[in-house]
Formats: sequence, structure tokens, C-alpha cells
Amino acid sequence: MIRGALMSNELILMLILQGAVMVVLVLYLGKPFAKLWATFMEAGRLSLIVVVDEGPNSNQAVKRHLLEIIKAAQQDIEMFDDGDDDADSIYQDPMIVAALKQKLATIPDFRVTCYLNEDNDLLFRREMEEWYPRAQVHAGIQPTARPEQQVHYKIADGGRLSYLSQHPRGEAERWFRRYDCTRLRKRDLRIEADRLFGPFQRSVAETYQHSVGQNQAIA
Repeated sequence: MIRGALMSNELILMLILQGAVMVVLVLYLGKPFAKLWATFMEAGRLSLIVVVDEGPNSNQAVKRHLLEIIKAAQQDIEMFDDGDDDADSIYQDPMIVAALKQKLATIPDFRVTCYLNEDNDLLFRREMEEWYPRAQVHAGIQPTARPEQQVHYKIADGGRLSYLSQHPRGEAERWFRRYDCTRLRKRDLRIEADRLFGPFQRSVAETYQHSVGQNQAIA
């Protein structure tokens, strides 16, 4: 009888210890899992209110989309492209240049930052020089080593509106994706913009810094 009581006490003690271990594990591991789950749910929630449009596109459609983005922008535009100088290039288009100049003229703090793979003499570059330093064009950052399926972008107001495209060099037809994040709160916009565009923007910034370093070494 005593032996049975001892066994019962040992069983109770073992169950208590197991329960304590489980509590410790939940407290120790629960926070990371809870954070991961919250991140997952937040990404899902944000994706429901970000409007995405995508499909094949042409040079004329690119101009139309960019004009819409410029018209809606209120703070800044960051662009990355090849900077081709052919007749259909957006960087030789008077309407694109005029729209950007109007933004710079009417919004005192408006800024234009553009990175171009090629170092061509473009209408866009000549006209933007008049608005330096609020308009800065960094050309010739990757004229020879440009990856075949490089992602180019036009991003307004920290990601509220954007246009991304992917195509081989010189290809008129391209695949595009437009993001409309205008319904996001400021904090949510920072999170979503970093997820969607951050890797591309950081890659371009690193490429630019590398090209600057090479040019300084040659000089």
C-alpha cells in the first residue's frame, strides 16, 4: 500500500515536472513562433490591400504607366533602367520630361533619382541637369555586365506606386508588374515596400557604388 502511494506520488511528481518542462518550452519557443506567425499573418493581410496588375507590355504602354505614376507622385521618384537612346525610349520622350519638370517646379521638395546602365546623351539627362541636386541621374553604372533578366523599376513616394519590368537588353516587349500601395498606412507601407522593392533598390545602390569606385580608380 505504501509502495503504491509512493508510486502515485512519483507519478504525480513526474507529471508536474513534465508540465513544468512544457511550460518552459512554450515560453522559450513560443515567442519566436508567435512572432513568425504574426509576420506571416501581417504579410497576408497586407497582400489583400495591395493592388497588383501585371502582364506583357510595350514601350508605349510603359510611357502611359510612367506618366500616371508621375502625375500621382507627391514626394519623389526613383528609377532604374538601361537608358537606351532609341526613338521610343522614355528618356527621349518630351512628355515624360515635361511631366517631371512640372513636378519639380510645383513641389519644392520633390526629388528625382535615376540610375541608368548606359551612358547615353539623352533628353532626360540634359533637362534634369537644370534641377540638380533635387534631380540626380547616375549613368553608366553597368554598361557591359548587365544581367539578361535584370529587373528595372520606377518607384514613387517610397513605394506607394511602382512599375517593375523585366526583359533582355533592347527588347521592346517586356513583362511588367504594377503595385498600388496607396491604401496602406505609413508603417505598413515601409514594411511592404522593403519586401517588394528593397532587394532591387539595394542591389542597384551597391552596383552604383561599385561603378563609382571603379571610375575613381581609373582616374
